[in-house]
Amino acid sequence: MRKHLGLKRKGDRQNEAYRDLSWAIGVILGRFDAQTSGLVDLAEKRRKEMGIEIDSKAPHAVKDSNFFMSFRGMEEADENPDQKNERQNQHLLNKLKDILVYKHSPEKAEEIWQEIKDALVYDCKTDLTPKQKSKLNLNQFLREKCFDFHKSVYENRPIYFPLSSGKKSYVVWMNIHQFHDATLKNILADFLIPEQRFLMLRLNELRKRKVTAADAQEQNRLEGEISKYGKWQEELDDFILNMSQISEKGANPKSQEVQISFRMDLDDGVMVNSAALWPLLYPQWKDPKKWWGHLEKPVGKNDYDWSHLAMRYWPYRCLEKLKKDPSLAVAHSNYGKHEGQDLFKQYHPKMAEKWEEDQKKRKKEVEEAAVN
Repeated sequence: MRKHLGLKRKGDRQNEAYRDLSWAIGVILGRFDAQTSGLVDLAEKRRKEMGIEIDSKAPHAVKDSNFFMSFRGMEEADENPDQKNERQNQHLLNKLKDILVYKHSPEKAEEIWQEIKDALVYDCKTDLTPKQKSKLNLNQFLREKCFDFHKSVYENRPIYFPLSSGKKSYVVWMNIHQFHDATLKNILADFLIPEQRFLMLRLNELRKRKVTAADAQEQNRLEGEISKYGKWQEELDDFILNMSQISEKGANPKSQEVQISFRMDLDDGVMVNSAALWPLLYPQWKDPKKWWGHLEKPVGKNDYDWSHLAMRYWPYRCLEKLKKDPSLAVAHSNYGKHEGQDLFKQYHPKMAEKWEEDQKKRKKEVEEAAVN
């Protein structure tokens, strides 16, 4: 009956709308290729199979294929808004829409765009007043609600991380597959520190205007603006402090054996990597903080000392454990300070020798079987 009447459940509508939005986000973050619609890594192969050349007009990822920003500003600006952030946010929204236009026709993309607003931004509600709708927009959805959809699709092992300030006024979406050693420093240098400077200048300007205000009413209004921008500045300062610390020393230098910069290692998996970024993820994702606790104090099933990240922050603890555990010795061979070293052979020579003999025996059996 629902099909006959053209009706859809709320969840079905939102899932379909999110799939379209998520694909466009994936193009921006360097996950998907707009021309072939598939993974970037397989794009060249798919073009050969399809018999097509690279389309120079196809939408592509943003700078570094690493991240895009969703700043406050569009829906919370005063009479002299942060035009830089507003332009940046609108540029990203326009890019998302252009990606949908490229994949579909302009008419179909417009329908999809409207459904993204209706299903996701307006939460499928049809009784919202114009005033209520004016307080909701896609920029706000990307900052505050989008991650819940993404996390559910990937069953709590997401591939896009929303690095966020305390109240989610500043959110950096990052593709873990495109992360490199300079990513956090680039975010700081290109976005957060310039924004910090802007807020300082804006606050100074507002304070000067308050001193010369003509009446008490104007002074009160300016005081409200000073308070608003001051809260944003405090939130951003904390965000920058957390990101700088992780970039240079780690999530909790006091609990670590060594203070060293974070390095993404996809072999460690989403759980361990997110744990090392937990102060930047906590506003939207609580689990990584718990997982970091397991890294600090490994016990039983919650022992992640097999991970490269554990060896990076707790090298002495891991070294002592791998001397007793051959599997850990294998896991940490040829990594970090032990690059070029076979820790399995070094600390478990008899077992390593037996393993090599078994490998030779299996190889010989395979060769003989092939001859016969």
